[in-house]
Amino acid sequence: MLVVTHIKPRRADTCAERLDPQNGIAACPTHDVALHTGLLAIDHELRVHVRPDVKAAAQTDPAARSSFGRPPLARRLLLP
Repeated sequence: MLVVTHIKPRRADTCAERLDPQNGIAACPTHDVALHTGLLAIDHELRVHVRPDVKAAAQTDPAARSSFGRPPLARRLLLP
């Protein structure tokens, strides 16, 4: 299951950015919530950043690793 989520948080978007398809990505519900709560971030160069405490948990906890490890998360978003 995938949902559409904004790369730049909607609360920080201008009206034009809210309609810009380049500000959206398809994400699983876990990564959608992680983006909205600051566990993950994507910068202007499409690099994926994991919050340090989540990154540390992914090294020791198999459940965290399955969602926030590398892999499955890539270092950058890949565009078609």
